[in-house]
Amino acid sequence: MADRMNTPVESLSVLIADDDPIFCNMLQLTLEQNGLADIATASNGRKVRDHIHAGRKVDVITLDLNMPDYDGVEVLNMLAKAGFDGLVILISGADKAIVEAASVYAEATLSRKPVVFTKPVNWDRIANRIMEFAVRAK
Repeated sequence: MADRMNTPVESLSVLIADDDPIFCNMLQLTLEQNGLADIATASNGRKVRDHIHAGRKVDVITLDLNMPDYDGVEVLNMLAKAGFDGLVILISGADKAIVEAASVYAEATLSRKPVVFTKPVNWDRIANRIMEFAVRAK
């Protein structure tokens, strides 16, 4: 029997970093409904750090700016030091100026411009951006 090749979506690894468990659950459910299976969550910056330092594969990280332990900007620093070259999706309910500053910082620190969503979010729009990234990464 021939091996079945994974579609980009099936092989994509996503880390949802947000301290709101309802947000994490809703986003995970939306992504699963769109064919993603490799989804992990982190409820604070320390768990993101542990996930990255453990060498776990991450292609996409959705990142809340306001989290316990390490905030989103500190996580961006960790990602840069780890050589992360995947897609960063900043998601925050913070003031627009703060989100914009974090976006500029992320672009300067990492290898690509982040995608930015403000809360409340449209779940399908986030899923669509991840799917677009999967197709381009193929």
